[in-house]
Amino acid sequence: MKKNCTRCVSIIGVLFCLAIIATPSLVLNAQIQSPGISNYPRIFVDGERVQILNDEQQPLIVDGRVIIPLRVVSEALGFTVEWHEQLQIASVEKIGYSVLVQIGNYDMSVNGDNVSLDVPAQIINARTMLPLRAVSEATGFDVRWDDANKIVDILTPVTIDYWPEHLPRHVPGSVTFRPEHFFSSIVDFPDLMQFRIAFYTMPSEFLEIAERDEFQKWVEDFSQREGRIVHEMLLARFIQDFNVSREQFDAITEPIREAHERMAAQGIIDPNCERFELPNADIIFTFDNDIIRYFYRRV
Repeated sequence: MKKNCTRCVSIIGVLFCLAIIATPSLVLNAQIQSPGISNYPRIFVDGERVQILNDEQQPLIVDGRVIIPLRVVSEALGFTVEWHEQLQIASVEKIGYSVLVQIGNYDMSVNGDNVSLDVPAQIINARTMLPLRAVSEATGFDVRWDDANKIVDILTPVTIDYWPEHLPRHVPGSVTFRPEHFFSSIVDFPDLMQFRIAFYTMPSEFLEIAERDEFQKWVEDFSQREGRIVHEMLLARFIQDFNVSREQFDAITEPIREAHERMAAQGIIDPNCERFELPNADIIFTFDNDIIRYFYRRV
């Protein structure tokens, strides 16, 4: 019996894992977590929680503004921090970045330029605390505040300093971003998507390679490895773990490609919409997470 070639499996909610064979998609919600016992805001960098010891100063909400411990967050982002006691200045350094923050000063220096702050840096319990917005201003990283769950999400840029000449390149603007066409409105996931839908999904035809129970266990293991945000391509990991060959990959995806071409010719689907972007074998079979992430970034 011919299968529906537009079905896919996604990584946004383990609640539906038991129904995977009976339903068109799996919703595996590894990125939405309930607030813990603590009332302190939690900080995530690219989906991984920044661990702050219980005896360390925690993030706070002061006068409606989130302030965070400078050293812990900076080091989680790969910066080095030095404290100059006499000047009451913290210097934060990384290749391409030089930030100076002075206690009580409403300005900070970013690569020699002054940046104004709504709230100055301050010392609380012997720790330098900085307003959340300053992290975005200083680094250019995407910093988001989830007020409902009291979560700070910091998304670092997806960059790469090399690209093999034989690999295809994604052309910015060639794919229409429409995550709302796929992800349920009950999961506040599109706001945190760093990559196109193909990064988080795989054609359901690949499920024939694995037994149901085996696949269910694999999904659960995958979700536990990932943090609040999925940062490893679902299909690439599946191919590696289940030893899918390039020949098997092509045999599965070619009929889907042909079906998409027919539906596009009939005006049934928009072939440029990310919902219908097929996985790229040349990119996936590098098994280089940096290359895969860079190719599928939302540009």
